[in-house]
Amino acid sequence: LPCILLEAIMRGLLRVLAITPDSLAGLSVCSALSDDPKLDLIHLPQDESNLLPQYLNEYRPKVLTLVATTNCQEVVDNLQSLSNNGHPLPVVVVALTYDEACVRHLLALPASGYVLITEPADLLRYAVHAVGLGSSWFPTSITNRFYGQRQVSQSETSDRHLLTRLTEREVEVLRLLAQGLDNEHIGKILTVSVRTIRFHTRNIYDKLNFKSRGEAIAWAIKAGVFK
Repeated sequence: LPCILLEAIMRGLLRVLAITPDSLAGLSVCSALSDDPKLDLIHLPQDESNLLPQYLNEYRPKVLTLVATTNCQEVVDNLQSLSNNGHPLPVVVVALTYDEACVRHLLALPASGYVLITEPADLLRYAVHAVGLGSSWFPTSITNRFYGQRQVSQSETSDRHLLTRLTEREVEVLRLLAQGLDNEHIGKILTVSVRTIRFHTRNIYDKLNFKSRGEAIAWAIKAGVFK
C-alpha cells in the first residue's frame, strides 16, 4: 500500500477525494473539508478530472465529493461513468443552485448527499461522514424543495399514514436519522442520552417493521418526513 494510504488507515481517518473547480466555490469546499481532523482530504482539480481512475486506484477514497458549478449534468454523467466502470463510490455533491435532476439521481444511489454551497460548512462535513458510513444525507432545505414540487402518490399517502403510529418524539428521531446523523449527534440535538435515542430507534423499527437503519432512512425520505 502507498505510504499515504497506510498513514490514513493507521490514524482512522475517512479518506475523501474532492474534485473541485479553480474558483471560490472550490476553495470553500476544500477549506471546509480540510478543517475536519477526522478527514483525510485528497484534492483533484476539476480540469484534471481525466486522472480520476488513476486517483481512485492510487488513493482508494471512501467518499467522492464533487462540486457542480453550473448545472449538475456533468456531475450526473461522472456518477454514471463511475458506476459503469465498477467504482460506485458514495458521493456528496456540492451545488451552487438546486438541481432537481441531480437530487433525483442521487436519491437512487445507496449512499449519497447533496449540499448547497451556501449551507454552513458543518453541514457539508456531516454529509461526508454520513455518506462514508453508508447513509444518505440531504438537508431539509433540499428535501422540502424536492418533495414539495411533487404530487403525492397513493403509496406516499399510505406511508404518511404509517407515521401516525409513531409518537411526536419518534418522528423527530426518524427525521434526524434521515439526515444521516448518528445517535450521539441526535442525542445532543434533542438533549437526551444516546441510550434514549437507541430506545426510540428500536421502537421505530418495531412499529414500522424496519430491519436496518438504511431501510428506515430510505423510507423516511420517501414518506416525506421533512415536510
